[in-house]
Amino acid sequence: MLGGMLQFTAFMLFWAISVKIIDLGNLNTLAVLILLSLCSIVQFLGSSCVTGQVFATAVRNFPAQKGRVVGLIKGWVGLCGAMYTQIFVGFVPVDLDDQDDPLWLYFCLVAAICCISATFVPSQYIRVHAPATSLAVFEANVRRRVRLGYGILLCMGITCITSALIEHVVSRMVLTGLAVIMICLWASPVILAWDGLDVADGGGGVLDIPLIGEEGVGGQKPASLTIKKMIKTLDFWLFLWPCLVLIGGGIGLTTNIAQMFGSIDSSGNVVALTFFSATQSLSRVGAGGLCDVLRRRGLSGAVVVLGGLVFMLVGYACFVVNTEGLLFVGVLCAGVGFGSAWPVMVVVVAELFGEEHLGGNYMVYDGVASAVGALVFGKFIPEEIYDAHTEDGETDCYGKECFRLTYVIIVGLVLSAVVSVSILIKRIHKKGDKF
Repeated sequence: MLGGMLQFTAFMLFWAISVKIIDLGNLNTLAVLILLSLCSIVQFLGSSCVTGQVFATAVRNFPAQKGRVVGLIKGWVGLCGAMYTQIFVGFVPVDLDDQDDPLWLYFCLVAAICCISATFVPSQYIRVHAPATSLAVFEANVRRRVRLGYGILLCMGITCITSALIEHVVSRMVLTGLAVIMICLWASPVILAWDGLDVADGGGGVLDIPLIGEEGVGGQKPASLTIKKMIKTLDFWLFLWPCLVLIGGGIGLTTNIAQMFGSIDSSGNVVALTFFSATQSLSRVGAGGLCDVLRRRGLSGAVVVLGGLVFMLVGYACFVVNTEGLLFVGVLCAGVGFGSAWPVMVVVVAELFGEEHLGGNYMVYDGVASAVGALVFGKFIPEEIYDAHTEDGETDCYGKECFRLTYVIIVGLVLSAVVSVSILIKRIHKKGDKF
């Protein structure tokens, strides 16, 4: 609830400043920049409050299916940008071809309303249920809700993509209708709290054996470490680097995708970005479920990170060739790798460092990987190489050399991350009940 209020406040300030309800005309440029930066900090703090608590709660309450539940939540996170945008397009009559249309500034107002609706309002209706009569009954009830959640998420994804693809060729009424459908789908997870989804028996549940998240690989629950103690361990650094590379590779792609396609005289970046969004969202769901499958076989979720790195490696290897067709293939592969990182980070951090301080521990990974990945993979590396191959007096670079060295460097970094996570996996399964 606190996180939602902070985000609501930040977005409302952004909106009020942008449409000049709050007039900053007497302030110099530096003062305005500082004020907007403070708003961004408030927005980030609100997001961190929500993110840390949501995933810590999910892991603690669904120990046997933490991967699936976290993956489902991360799938929704992956779609939220498209969802907000298409709801805004459906209700605000902006000129889709004119990015300078002043009505676009009202997106911050819509985002503020969405934030408060998705946090403050539901928090007033949270119920604490009595524990189920047996583990089998509890697991069966969770499985029913997760499957229904998958269905709702799939419907939302299809609706968002459909709205984005046809927004230039249909009437305003159609877009508004799709926006109404998205709002209904957005609110529909409330039915997951319906008692009618409960079952009377376990139905032969398949998750009735000890899992890593509950008792550790060798039968002992992993110790819970604070942030200070966590960052002193070798496992922290061995896992942080692969996460940073996966997330950085995805952020670098989305940041530079227009220039990547433009450099080879292709206009396919919009379609490619849509495919990337859909692929990484599906990957979030699948990776979370795969963590549970591996845990039932005594394997750590870090194995999924290794698989994600392989997809990222294949993706950037396709980019090195730098033809339009292989750019699309690379975008899809990189989307799988990028999406897989998000739910697995939550699960593996809980495996390695316990659940008591999971909210703070996870946010260290989330914050560091996102910030450093955005700066290094999204800005410093590609910007320097792109500018070096741009003709004097020009702002755009054309030719395969504009990004080729960037791709080669990232391929090398991904290979180093493969080595790092491989060492971590070996350490995890060697020490077994000691972590």
